[in-house]
Amino acid sequence: MVKPDADTWRLWLGLGLASLGALNAVLAFSIGRNVMPTFLAVSVLMALVGLIQLSLWSKTRRSWL
Repeated sequence: MVKPDADTWRLWLGLGLASLGALNAVLAFSIGRNVMPTFLAVSVLMALVGLIQLSLWSKTRRSWL
């Protein structure tokens, strides 16, 4: 049996990465045209990893119920 507090790091990591990815995407549009594709690619990767972490946290949370 997994304790509810044991996997909360996935929740915070997922929320943090997803929000940083969104913030990074917004900043990419204001920085400039030369590095915008790089910032957008990093933003997509950060948001994707964040959503994966949230999905894994959700699966673990469902097993507690």
